Amino acid sequence: MERVVLATGHLGGMIRDAIGDRYAGLHILYAHEEFPRGTGGAVYAALAACSTERVVVLNGDTWLEVDLRAMAAAAPAADLVIAVRAVADRGRYGSILTQDGHVTGVAEKGATGPGLINGGVYVLRRDLPRRRPGPDAFSLEATLLADPAGLDMRPFVTEGRFLDIGTPSDYAVSGALIPQWAAAERDPRVPDQC
Repeated sequence: MERVVLATGHLGGMIRDAIGDRYAGLHILYAHEEFPRGTGGAVYAALAACSTERVVVLNGDTWLEVDLRAMAAAAPAADLVIAVRAVADRGRYGSILTQDGHVTGVAEKGATGPGLINGGVYVLRRDLPRRRPGPDAFSLEATLLADPAGLDMRPFVTEGRFLDIGTPSDYAVSGALIPQWAAAERDPRVPDQC
């Protein structure tokens, strides 16, 4: 991977000023939204700046340890592959419903018990907006994942470390855990803290 497209919104100029057009050997492009587009609208807008047939999409508010090469190779003809992780209690996250190796929908937040949660990592076809058009602003989760009709969507199960950075307490924890996990990737002697 040599090229990254960042979908930015509110205060996106600060991100561009901090990162610039090159970072760690990567060429950085920006798909800045002038109005809130939701997760789906932001992804669709960013896809316009992509040039490969398949694209890896990462949520900005989760950390999931997943083998991206294995994920991409698992279902090369699928329209969308989603990284999912089994958890003991899906209540905070909702869950991804599957049947016979396909994503069939989403169970909303609130229901308790074990389930597969959305890890915020996707491999999808760049032509997805043409194949399943959407409005300028929409939710990827509530629109595409909840109703995959006509699309080949596959789950990719990973047991990797997961952190949802969407709450203030988890954000505070992420400041310590993510550098430790990144260091562990470089140096296997660094202990796993989670």
